[in-house]
Amino acid sequence: FDTTYNVGGGADSEVRAIGLRPDGRGLIGGLFGSFNGAASPGLAQVDADGNFDPSLAVGAGVDGPVYAMALQPDGKLLLAGLLSSYAGSALESAVRVMPDGSRDPSFDVGSGAVTGLGPGTPRALAVQPDGRILIAGQFDTFAGAQRGCIVRLNSDGTLDSSFTTPNGGADWPGILTLAVQPDGKILIAGRFSSYAGVIRRRIARLHPDGSLDLSFNAALHWNDGADNDIHVLKRQSNGRIVIGGIFSSYSGVPRSGIARLFSDGALDASFDPGAGVAHFNPAAMRVEALALQPDGKVLLGGRFELVDWLPRKNLARLNADGSVDASFDPGPGTNLPVYALALEP
Repeated sequence: FDTTYNVGGGADSEVRAIGLRPDGRGLIGGLFGSFNGAASPGLAQVDADGNFDPSLAVGAGVDGPVYAMALQPDGKLLLAGLLSSYAGSALESAVRVMPDGSRDPSFDVGSGAVTGLGPGTPRALAVQPDGRILIAGQFDTFAGAQRGCIVRLNSDGTLDSSFTTPNGGADWPGILTLAVQPDGKILIAGRFSSYAGVIRRRIARLHPDGSLDLSFNAALHWNDGADNDIHVLKRQSNGRIVIGGIFSSYSGVPRSGIARLFSDGALDASFDPGAGVAHFNPAAMRVEALALQPDGKVLLGGRFELVDWLPRKNLARLNADGSVDASFDPGPGTNLPVYALALEP
């Protein structure tokens, strides 16, 4: 534990997303109303030592939980979640925030994410190199157009009509995480069992236009893919994909909570976490956050007590081969689940 990083009272409720500015300042988003006693609903900024940074003046802040954030190259910050206003101004699902904390009025997503029962819930977002924005989650339409749990927006928040979700896109309960590959293809994962009417168990890859990439995770058998939800994925520089969640196997091979895939979606058996992630209440086990180190090691956070039978309370590090890194020991760990991780430069 680094005692030089002092957040004081910290956030008064859950932090669901973490980001870093190039100068080392941290950005946090979630369900909280204040940070270290200072009102900053849903969004706060801290300096490199963890102190609350009032230069990001969010005013009334976010009305609703922030589940995802992404920092643009120009310093503007995108937020997505079950949002209905920012700084007292009505909006839906997503907002862009200027470096000083004010709302960017040039970004407007219209009616945002909607389901048949009411507001939809964005869970993940990513900014493409060309400035267009991907948002995924649990929704049937976005800005009035049919989009099955994933949508792409132009840089001003308007719908990008060149990206569609054929045959309903991802089925329910939807998408929880995504990543954009260097070639423009899009990895999605979550709770779905099909995309565009084709079986894809919890993970799939899309072409840049939103159509399904049939060469990835071609589910030809009932047990292909993850047997339960994938909550987070990260793509390594070599193209392999690390996934975390509440699954117990991948394509029939035991993998409890954590696994690595080849670039085509097949299980990478050389990454072996042994008994994997465990909790004394098996139904409570989950991996919620991943961070990839340059040396190939993998940080994971979530709700667990053990990793390959070694005590690791909600935070652990794996070696490049999937084994537990014994040199990284958080001791008693955290008293509540870890939902977000960010690796400092």
